[in-house]
Amino acid sequence: MTRKPAGKAAVHHEAPPLLRGTMRSLSRLAPGLAARLAADLFMRPLRARPHARELKWLEDARPEILPTRHGKLAGWSWGEGPAVVFVHGWNGRGSQMGFLARVIADGGFRAVVFDGPAHGRSPGRRTNLINHSAALVDVCNLYPDLHGIVGHSFGALSISFRWTEIPPLKRVIMVSPPADMVIYSQMFIQAIGASDQVHHRMLDIYQKRFGIAWDQLTVENLAPELEVPLLVIHDRADRQAPFSHGQRTRSTWAGARLHETEGLGHHRILRNGAVADVAAEFLADDPS
Repeated sequence: MTRKPAGKAAVHHEAPPLLRGTMRSLSRLAPGLAARLAADLFMRPLRARPHARELKWLEDARPEILPTRHGKLAGWSWGEGPAVVFVHGWNGRGSQMGFLARVIADGGFRAVVFDGPAHGRSPGRRTNLINHSAALVDVCNLYPDLHGIVGHSFGALSISFRWTEIPPLKRVIMVSPPADMVIYSQMFIQAIGASDQVHHRMLDIYQKRFGIAWDQLTVENLAPELEVPLLVIHDRADRQAPFSHGQRTRSTWAGARLHETEGLGHHRILRNGAVADVAAEFLADDPS
């Protein structure tokens, strides 16, 4: 039975009018062609320029070149001590997590952020959950003293997808986590103006190409029995990953905690001082 995402996310970035018009026409006249085009476009993340505040956060960071199976990825780190790896979301970049990483580093950790494949300053034009999560595993394996992982949005789902391959660690934080992949494909299809039929055909293409049923990419299926302490941080007004997805994620992990915020949305939550303090306290509370 196909799980429908709990709560509908808003479309924040519509495609250019020409593309939307083309996809609407193809959806009616040639849905197969529209699905193939959509399947290719969906794996091409957008690269936005870092905000000035992000560049400021990077000024006191150590640049890192991180070798992975998908090439050498751009990274940065702050502090000394056990490593905490940060993984950004779709269309994101490591510098978005700079505020939070710097607070964590002040607590006695080496905070490491990186740009995933085809994101930020890292190489590539196309990527997906398989590649993004594989890069996370490779980066984690670079730090034998790995203490924890902090994932935002799509990055949080990447943690669940590769959980059995991630080296041992003590703490996990998921900020604004989606509980399934359907929410992303639905937002994308709405943004480009394609039809539900094209959406279903696009997902069929992915299943044949990658051997993965899209509706099975849920936090319940990916991480059914996890014992590492988890903190979920989610805003009730999040319009990209509804709050109900954070609740689903929390209920999947035994003993997980949910920290709720109000009015921070999907991205401001990453640069909120109170949120950073909660995350730092959670990471410092060593369960061993």
